[in-house]
Amino acid sequence: MDTKKLKVDLQFYGVKIGNLQEKIRATGAGPASNITFSIEEIPINAPVTEFLTESSPYEIKKDSEIFKLFKSDEYITDILFPKTPNFYNQKTAKGVPYYKIALFHGCKCIATTVFQKCDLWREGLQCKFCAIEFSLENNSTIPVKSPEDLAEVAWYAKTYDDISFFTLTTGSSKNPEGLTKHLCNCIKAIKIKSGIPIHIQVSPNGNIKSIKDLYDAGADTIGIHIESFDKKVRSEILPGKNRIDIETYKIFWKEAVNVFGRNQVSSFIVTGIGESTDSILEGSKMLCEMGVYPYIVPLHPVPNTPLSFKRSIDPDKLTEIYESVSRLLKENNLSWQNSLAGCVRCRSCSALPEFEDIT
Repeated sequence: MDTKKLKVDLQFYGVKIGNLQEKIRATGAGPASNITFSIEEIPINAPVTEFLTESSPYEIKKDSEIFKLFKSDEYITDILFPKTPNFYNQKTAKGVPYYKIALFHGCKCIATTVFQKCDLWREGLQCKFCAIEFSLENNSTIPVKSPEDLAEVAWYAKTYDDISFFTLTTGSSKNPEGLTKHLCNCIKAIKIKSGIPIHIQVSPNGNIKSIKDLYDAGADTIGIHIESFDKKVRSEILPGKNRIDIETYKIFWKEAVNVFGRNQVSSFIVTGIGESTDSILEGSKMLCEMGVYPYIVPLHPVPNTPLSFKRSIDPDKLTEIYESVSRLLKENNLSWQNSLAGCVRCRSCSALPEFEDIT
């Protein structure tokens, strides 16, 4: 069984899940409308939106207590779902369920969106694949996570669920200095109470000193996500983020590598949103040479977003991209295995880490 090919396929076609709805993460800023499982210890986050799965040959079925993956009704392999974490059953002293503060993302990772609102949405300039504010609408989270609550959840998840790192992301803010201060307070509180490795994701729209501030607070890795290097895509799909030019991203990436070190800085590159292949490869080359890990992620369409009926690029083409970028990683001595925390370390949403063994 070629697990690399299978992971690429599953993330393009999606997978039918029958009555396993409780295992879906429906909304949010990260891997939304997907289901997470593992095959031979390889974590996979696969889309489950009906738009994709109605034509998908893949299906998960439960046989007694074992979950099995089928393709066109032919058995392929057993799969393993992560256990529902113990911290999901806990509440804060104020009665807020822990799962409204942070979520299990797979691969021994928990994650949170510290500020669940993004100011780009106020201007109608949000990224067109994003569902960050939907979680508030369905009451599955709270608007702002406090340092105390995040520290409490982190300690419990580490102690009782063997969680090994924490990812913190947030919506964009018109007050980047205030945002950085709150994020630093959150990071410090988490570190003091649990010591757990922390990945922080931010936009390059404030004082560049914020990079050092976040590191000094205790963050171990950082993500500064450009999403796409394609100018047309940035204008049409990322209208708000496009107000920050690529040169500014370069300045922040360079400073982040100086502060956090090579391989501890990453940037998402989303595929299937209209970009040229050259933009992916040229952007990835630049990032690798800087010491930034290009985390290439296929689009997973989320219902009720402008891209809810958009597919990523086909598996064969994406495989070629993964192969090319994996060579760039090797040339620049970058690897998911050397990342201390975050999406690169988790690797559920991209098959790029599985291609790192290519020669």
